[in-house]
Amino acid sequence: MKVKKLISVAVCALTLASLGAVSASAQTDDVTASLRIEGVKDTFFYGNLTLKASEYSEPTVGDLLCFADESEDSLTITGADIGYITEVNGDKAGTYNPTKYDGWYYTVNGVSPDTGVSDCALSDNDVVVLYYGDYPCSVPKIDTSFFSADGTISFTADSTTYEYNEETGQWNSVTVTVPVTDMSVTLNGSLDYKTDENGKIKVDLLNAGFVSSSISLQVSKLSEYGAPAVLRYAPDFTIDAPDRSCDLYGDADSDGELSIRDVSLMQQYCAKISDLSAKAFISADVNCDCFVDINDVSLTQQALADLVKLPVA
Repeated sequence: MKVKKLISVAVCALTLASLGAVSASAQTDDVTASLRIEGVKDTFFYGNLTLKASEYSEPTVGDLLCFADESEDSLTITGADIGYITEVNGDKAGTYNPTKYDGWYYTVNGVSPDTGVSDCALSDNDVVVLYYGDYPCSVPKIDTSFFSADGTISFTADSTTYEYNEETGQWNSVTVTVPVTDMSVTLNGSLDYKTDENGKIKVDLLNAGFVSSSISLQVSKLSEYGAPAVLRYAPDFTIDAPDRSCDLYGDADSDGELSIRDVSLMQQYCAKISDLSAKAFISADVNCDCFVDINDVSLTQQALADLVKLPVA
């Protein structure tokens, strides 16, 4: 089988020729959807819109954008009526990248459809994001599972390439998950970080000074031409503040008891032989410094000998 790989194919979801309308049964109820429009530098719109069943029997994302253009004085959307978005509030497609692949893209419920907006069916409670970006423009997924443990937040995105099969004459898409690197991340409007080669940042929890139960988080990254290279999060996007509460310090195996097995697991972690879950990490961090190292091993051994009481801050 002969396969040619095309690493970067400029496929703008809003400019695709129709692949056939996504089927939808006639609507008997109104459809309310969330719409967010992210321009190059600003959020142009963020709110809910309702399409009346009496006016839209089978509403599409294109209908939603047309309705937004007609009903919102703050919006001017060019091309919504034909399903080919070329400009919103002065942000015109093809302004930055010489190859003209920068422009308007969209997602529905976090997924980039393979049809134009006029052919993408809209359902009640759908979340639609229309955004300006270079090609490719990453849609970052966030992983905060280790945030409370050691301050780590990870960002990944789906990357799609296309392979041409000469025997079948067809293009096949291949999607993989990749880290979002060199991206600016801001917490609570003032704490600034940059993602590393693994798409991670590490927050200094001991000195961050978080006082509320939620933390605002925003991301940004520009392509070499100055167009957005990542989709920003919603203006009100937040993550939970770190919770480092622990039922039993030193309990690395989470069995509710302190034993030599806990010490062994901590030693294996320090030697990079095995990992600890986020919950186990917090338990193993017996001196509460957001690290698990030989000091924690030693203190846990002393606790087993009744020489110290955990935690030892």
